[in-house]
Amino acid sequence: GHWISVRLEEGRLPNTDITQSHARWVFSLLSRVDDWISGDETSMLRTLARGCMGLIVERRKRHEQNTDSTLGEASSMIDDKACWMIIAAITGLWGQSDLWQDAESMLLKVESEAAAV
Repeated sequence: GHWISVRLEEGRLPNTDITQSHARWVFSLLSRVDDWISGDETSMLRTLARGCMGLIVERRKRHEQNTDSTLGEASSMIDDKACWMIIAAITGLWGQSDLWQDAESMLLKVESEAAAV
């Protein structure tokens, strides 16, 4: 979650891209998390889910602005499907279903911004 937050806050700096390999690694780590977790661990999972939501929003904004011009870059970056899988695991397995409302409001905000432009 921390590195996704850094990526979203700092922008496109060297070595801050979140790739498909990172997504597979995160998903593998999630498979090892206990069913019962502490409040701090829950907070870290929620931060990870919100980070994935932020990546989805960033990709949609970049797609609408047509600034993502290189196919190689697009194919190596984490995609929406991987982000949704991580979000679904966190919301479903650890009972954080209120995060779906956060995702919905983030996506509605992106759509309304795109419509205003």
